[in-house]
Amino acid sequence: MQSLQLKQILFLVILLLAFLLIFGFLIYSSLANATEVEAASLVKRKLIKYENSNITIDADEVIDSDIVIKNGSLSISGKVQGNIIALNSDIYLESKAWVLGHIISYEAQIVRDDETRVAGSVVQIKNNEMKISEARELE
Repeated sequence: MQSLQLKQILFLVILLLAFLLIFGFLIYSSLANATEVEAASLVKRKLIKYENSNITIDADEVIDSDIVIKNGSLSISGKVQGNIIALNSDIYLESKAWVLGHIISYEAQIVRDDETRVAGSVVQIKNNEMKISEARELE
């Protein structure tokens, strides 16, 4: 009789340990996935603001932020990994320019070469008219 009770207790202890092991693994894996998603969603892009300035991004420069420029001009020969918003500011995109984001200009012109690469949409608002060039895939 005692042997049967001892076997039952031993079985319950093993079952409890297996449950704790599986439950611990599930908690660990869900926490690991949650921190990965949380870390990815907390990445914020810097914002660079210019006002009344003429800015040039040279061919060897890489800017990893969004750019807002007001009442000036922006000339890009390098790479911008972010969006560009230009208010009353002309944008000049040279042949080697890369913009890995959207470009929005208000009451300004966008001068671009055919070899310029823009990953996002180009939105130009001028004289109460809006012109949108859709995003295209880059090589």
